[in-house]
Amino acid sequence: MKGLWIYGCTLVAFFLIGCTRQKIVEIPLKYHSSFPKDVDVKMEKIPVSPKTESTWEMRVLGDRMLLATSEMDNSDYKYAMFELPGMKFIGYVGSRSEFARGTMVAQGKDELYLMHKDGMDVYRLVGETLQKVSSLGLIDGDYPAMHKLDVNRWVYGNDHRSDGLCDFYIYDSSDESVRGCGVYPNVHDRRQFKDVKAFKSAYAHGTRVKPDGSRVVVFYNATRRYRIYDNEGALLYDGMMDYSNPSSALLVSPDRNQLVWHYESAFATDKYIYLLCMDRVMSSNSYNNPNVQVIDWAGKPIARFRLDAYITAFHVDEDKGEFYGASATNPGIVFAFGIASLLK
Repeated sequence: MKGLWIYGCTLVAFFLIGCTRQKIVEIPLKYHSSFPKDVDVKMEKIPVSPKTESTWEMRVLGDRMLLATSEMDNSDYKYAMFELPGMKFIGYVGSRSEFARGTMVAQGKDELYLMHKDGMDVYRLVGETLQKVSSLGLIDGDYPAMHKLDVNRWVYGNDHRSDGLCDFYIYDSSDESVRGCGVYPNVHDRRQFKDVKAFKSAYAHGTRVKPDGSRVVVFYNATRRYRIYDNEGALLYDGMMDYSNPSSALLVSPDRNQLVWHYESAFATDKYIYLLCMDRVMSSNSYNNPNVQVIDWAGKPIARFRLDAYITAFHVDEDKGEFYGASATNPGIVFAFGIASLLK
């Protein structure tokens, strides 16, 4: 047994050394139990025609909204495109055969990034068509979604398919180098899991980049925890929303029947981080309406919007003061509400 314990510690040390080179600075975990503004929101229901059956993916480029379609919706194109505001249908864009080669689509300010086995393609709207404008070869195309940090550097999360126990990676296309940043929370807890893959799956997380490229946020699915890093990978803030009904565990259970799914997705602006929080007990067949938690880049909670409908995808336009949401459980509907007055 002692030999196994030493092996486990050695294995953790190997993963940590292998995935990061910067000095790890300890930041105390900051608990928050409330929001300065806690608002029940009644969203407007905007009918969408033609009706899309698969609205798990919502992208906004300028004044155009792109909703992902299923092959049942349209066998030739990936997205149905609508004009904002009003959701007037413009047409279909994005060849399905071209996008089918990809494993993940991420969004930049005016671009879409399609990850595939050979690298990444960059798309922009040119007129009313979605066109590939450049490509980037990667060391390994099997990446989670990548987010642009600056002209050469890209951020992507460390999931169960990747090596190491760092929170995320920074890929530099100028020299094709990859650098791990941060460390998974509760690494000492990994011995409760059958292997490292199971531990990393339990602490699955996503990343987003502040549009000005100065910050990275990491948010966790099975615990209401979020971390804010600078653009060199130094941890600046470690926070957790600690309220009940349901509560959020600091240590994620190896038993999937006890898991509670919290942060589903996020949207980042230069001012705020918007976290879509599901608070769903995984062993239950019921789906509660989610809430959107607004946090500033210093880690301070700003507001919580309790939504009156179930959504799984969303977009925030702070300049126009609009929030948009959609879900496959509500096909043919886009939800919207004004956020400007709620954030004053």
